[in-house]
Amino acid sequence: MIYKTLGNTQVKISAIGQGTIGAGSYQNTTSERIRRRIDVLRLGIELGITFLDTGEDYEEGHAEELLGKAIKGIRGDVFISSKFKPSNNSFTGVMNAIEGSLRRLQTDYIDLYQVQWPNPLIPISETMASLSNLVDQEKIRFVGVSNFTQTQLEEAQLFFDRGKIVSVQTEYNLRNRSIESDLLPYCESNQINVIAYSPFNQGNLYLDTKEKETLSTISEKYGATISQVILNWLISHPAVVAVTSTMSSTHISENAGATDFKLHRKDIKTIAEAFTREPILVPTDRIRIIYYDIDETHRIYTTLNEAIENRLNLQPSPMVLAQEVKEGNRLKPVELVLTKDKTGKYDYDLTHGRSRYWAWIIANGPEKPIPAYIIERKSLIKRGE
Repeated sequence: MIYKTLGNTQVKISAIGQGTIGAGSYQNTTSERIRRRIDVLRLGIELGITFLDTGEDYEEGHAEELLGKAIKGIRGDVFISSKFKPSNNSFTGVMNAIEGSLRRLQTDYIDLYQVQWPNPLIPISETMASLSNLVDQEKIRFVGVSNFTQTQLEEAQLFFDRGKIVSVQTEYNLRNRSIESDLLPYCESNQINVIAYSPFNQGNLYLDTKEKETLSTISEKYGATISQVILNWLISHPAVVAVTSTMSSTHISENAGATDFKLHRKDIKTIAEAFTREPILVPTDRIRIIYYDIDETHRIYTTLNEAIENRLNLQPSPMVLAQEVKEGNRLKPVELVLTKDKTGKYDYDLTHGRSRYWAWIIANGPEKPIPAYIIERKSLIKRGE
């Protein structure tokens, strides 16, 4: 396993991290799933994946609780990062959230505590003041942010007076490379780690012919799997560590092996050049919002009123994401496939990005076309995590 320096500290973390989602919530799980989740986490630790990432709202807190059981007796051998949901970004909210996380994790400190999302309704100065206070109390060692733009990261740093924000966790994969234009080079220049989540695009690798051939050729060259090549490409960027999540012992072993080789610079460039697909603009009323078979477990809204009311308490809410859009922050394009609807009313079915879809409409109205990637149904490849 390769280990990288965390920000401007002297601490090392594994270049591949383990996410903790998978076993289900307290109400929606089984003893077998719980046992298997803990076993996979422990196997990953044995293989050197000692960077463990979770959050207070992951599976309603169940993910933190299971992680606490998995690290019992080996707390000093692992590095734990957790995060609090955007509705808790106030001073009181953060102070309450940390107590819940510490209790579920069965530890008296968290190594890296992260703001999960910016919340435009709560001043970032208030959030940073609470985190500075927690550093003073030694309940957390380091502070990070998640889903922040470069501008938001810089603003947060101005109000954090206990050292330096060491990391920003954000989506980064071969399908979503938007951070390469600003956030990634900024982090590389300022000793800030990028913690890349969804390295396999939420487990769905949709590849066209050129992309598939490129990855297959390079994987054969190194005697590696395509998934290992993807992870290796991500961590080839000096500032980047990648967080995966799996319930499979086979996949966690495969992920750990992604650092057993080093991609040549030419191959890194070849992969980058193969994945340059640009989004197109699609009228929002030509998109059908339905449950889709590769993503049926996700809770969704099918009407604008439902999205505005947010009765499912999705975090961040479509309204919060809409405010991000209004402030000029980019959202990842939604993902569409050609519709199976026979009425002629729609051109596409929405497969990923439901909250983003409604946030776009709330911010811009239904008239403005939304950026989207068009995916071939036959190119959808399930990675299993």
